[in-house]
Amino acid sequence: MEQEKRTQTIVFIAIMTALVAAVTAIIQVPIPTGYLNFGDVIVMMSAIVLPIRGAVIAAGVGSAIVDLMVAPQYAIFTLFIKMAEVVVIQQLIHLLDGKKRFIPFFLAGFTMMTLYGFVDAFLVGNITYMPVSMMYNLIQAFVSSLIATLIYPGVVELMKHLRGKG
Repeated sequence: MEQEKRTQTIVFIAIMTALVAAVTAIIQVPIPTGYLNFGDVIVMMSAIVLPIRGAVIAAGVGSAIVDLMVAPQYAIFTLFIKMAEVVVIQQLIHLLDGKKRFIPFFLAGFTMMTLYGFVDAFLVGNITYMPVSMMYNLIQAFVSSLIATLIYPGVVELMKHLRGKG
């Protein structure tokens, strides 16, 4: 029984990794500052449906794979930024069952936005670029956090059903 559960977890980590990559790469909406992708929604959901070690792998690797194809200079940074998003949500997971369930998702989005601000300032070689980068990532952070907050109850119910508890 324990081996079966472990196998299911590994398979689910692989599925979530592929889902993060696919949603990030395929579902893109043009916005004035570039494009919005919905990969962060899946990153945030991985923090809910997987154990923390699996969630950081799915979020980090799935996102970094896409960056390796389209913006390789960001890949290593993305790996750790997406992992940080998962850790933020996991640390605040106790808030998800109340009226404050938006807090973990929005703090994770803020974390992403801030860390990419530092990365962009580093890549450009000028710390004054950080607020510019953060503004570009604000829409991504806000929309992803809002969607994650709204779909969270449905995802919880789906996972109960998939695990045979609902």
